[in-house]
Amino acid sequence: MLSNRNRTYKKTRYALIQALITLMDKNAYKEITVSEIVDKAAVSRQSFYRHFDGKEDVIQSYFDELCEQFLSSINEKKDMHIHDVLLAYFQFWADHRILVLTLYKHGDRTIVDISHYLKALAHLMFQHKTMSSYEQQFIVGGMFSVKLHWIQEGMHLSPEELTRHIIKSIPSD
Repeated sequence: MLSNRNRTYKKTRYALIQALITLMDKNAYKEITVSEIVDKAAVSRQSFYRHFDGKEDVIQSYFDELCEQFLSSINEKKDMHIHDVLLAYFQFWADHRILVLTLYKHGDRTIVDISHYLKALAHLMFQHKTMSSYEQQFIVGGMFSVKLHWIQEGMHLSPEELTRHIIKSIPSD
């Protein structure tokens, strides 16, 4: 059970994250100040720095949390086929469509570093398969590249449609 302090901490953290995302809907990320974030979240500057080192940390830590959730959900499932992993991957990003498109809209897609999560995803996907690390990185890199193209196109295809397109392109044995 969460203590009141822990609930307050999480609530404040979430308010700061949402404030930045909301501000990014109207302003470029680089133009947004910590003062604007704390005003929008209705918290003190001290509270902001209790949770984050700077505004860059807000988005990165949020993506860290999201990616950890995704990897955890993949790790819980056993014997996932490539179709299942692809669908889960694209559904994950579709669930966070507003944030992803907001970052892309402002040209701020380099703010977030998820490279270490791609390596972890490759490990989870292929831990029971005999593939070289190069083969693993090729597949995961392709997933990342397709996701980026999907974002650039406005994420109009559903995760199911996107997965079908990719599966069609994979030669079957």
